[in-house]
Amino acid sequence: MSDVKESEAYKKVLKSFQQIDKKNTTGDKFIFGTFAFILALGLMIPVYMLCGTIGADLWAWFITPIFGIVIGKAQFVGILLVINFITNCGNIRGTNDVIDNLGPVAKVIALNFSMCLSALTIWGVGAFIVTYVL
Repeated sequence: MSDVKESEAYKKVLKSFQQIDKKNTTGDKFIFGTFAFILALGLMIPVYMLCGTIGADLWAWFITPIFGIVIGKAQFVGILLVINFITNCGNIRGTNDVIDNLGPVAKVIALNFSMCLSALTIWGVGAFIVTYVL
């Protein structure tokens, strides 16, 4: 029963985003696009630093004991950027109706939230393994 309510609420929110997007004129779309770009740049530093912190911790937990190589947050952010560049260079993303139907600001927020949530989940799994398995 709660799944039905959640899906109805989700559809209602998605419909409201679509209506806002359809009402926008060309000037409004430019303003929203510019705001989304500035928001993406503003969120890039804290999101990548969170990922750098998590990556450096995971490296210290799993790689350093085996190979003895210690790296910091800044080095891990650099490694993360290089890997992201190599794996996404020329990559054409498939269609995703949920993301494609959002406005530019909502896309930026959703994608950054998704990146933070997945990084924190991986960090939790790594902490569980280090604490209870190793």
